[in-house]
Amino acid sequence: MKILIWGAANAGKNIYYSLPDDAEVTAFIDSSIIKQGKTYLGIPVIPETDIPGHDFDLLIISHTQAAAVTARLTGETGIPREKILDPYYRGYIDPRRNMLRLLGDEIRKKN
Repeated sequence: MKILIWGAANAGKNIYYSLPDDAEVTAFIDSSIIKQGKTYLGIPVIPETDIPGHDFDLLIISHTQAAAVTARLTGETGIPREKILDPYYRGYIDPRRNMLRLLGDEIRKKN
């Protein structure tokens, strides 16, 4: 499954580390021009305007204003609502799993 994550910061990182192993994050989306064109966790950071050019199955919003972002995406860019997920609203994020994945990354870096 190809996934876009809205938010190249800690909340986006939490989502990234909560995803199943078979999920493929193809880009982070961020409104900060400082982050756009760079990478976050080794993944490209793109502006909102680039979303229509990406092939994706699901866009996950890690933003506190997810309702406003969703309304803008479905209205202005025409992204179907069923392709957008707000996991914080639904309580999908498990911080324990995130911590274990982060620890695993740190251990791999030291080896």
